[in-house]
Amino acid sequence: MKLSALKTKKDILNSFNDLLGLNLEIGKGSSVPSALFKATARVARVSEVGQMPIVAERVVKKAGLTWGREHDSTHSRSGGGGTVTFQGLKRLLEAVLILEGKYRTPNEFECGETPELDDSLGVPYIHRSSSIQADPKVIEADWQALDQATQAHQLLEKKLAEFAKANGVLPLSPKQSEPQYDIAWEYAGTTVVVEVKSANESNRRQQARLGIGQVLEFVALLRDADEDRVFRPALLLGIEPDNTDYLLAHESGVTIIGPNQFNYLFIEDLAPGSDPSRD
Repeated sequence: MKLSALKTKKDILNSFNDLLGLNLEIGKGSSVPSALFKATARVARVSEVGQMPIVAERVVKKAGLTWGREHDSTHSRSGGGGTVTFQGLKRLLEAVLILEGKYRTPNEFECGETPELDDSLGVPYIHRSSSIQADPKVIEADWQALDQATQAHQLLEKKLAEFAKANGVLPLSPKQSEPQYDIAWEYAGTTVVVEVKSANESNRRQQARLGIGQVLEFVALLRDADEDRVFRPALLLGIEPDNTDYLLAHESGVTIIGPNQFNYLFIEDLAPGSDPSRD
């Protein structure tokens, strides 16, 4: 793709459509639909909240590029800051291409030629240094307790328990002597252990990582105490899982579901051998 060949906002929008599988069209007055910026925010895994230039800038900076005065209308004579310029859309496309792994570095866009694809892993190690000198401090937080205290977490947990009961399965809470999992149940010779994590777009990666680590720890401790049991770890997120979550599910063996998925996810799908990416 030669970015220098893109002459209009429509050209750029069509490139986004091809790249991200969208079907968006330019509106009246050459306006770009806000759905484009939400889609690019999801690619970059940044917040999609705010005016279009703000969201676009987040995406661009996530890709390691800069966002300047020419990229939105903030500094125009009219002072309107809610519009992304043609140059801004072009810069946003560059950012998404980098984030999607289509091109190697931002500098390749400056030559106006089609960059080569690079399938190699990483770059030579770069040593990080800092002039800050301070004694390291240990900051501890009981993330499990904090999350369990939120209403969102409690509601998710309650709904899952009700779903289990409706399917003839008795939901269990941990004994004081057991790891403090959120919900467990026994079905078809398998003990399912569920960690519940409230989540939104801004913290989904953190919550997924914490949840997977916690439920794997709980299962490891439970299995150590009872080697004859068959355990199945599961994570209920407060947001619909994305492709990265399903990759984590495949690698870790933890079934990951979202708040609207267990309503049509049968209990037997959490038994050994089920496909955690099926929705």
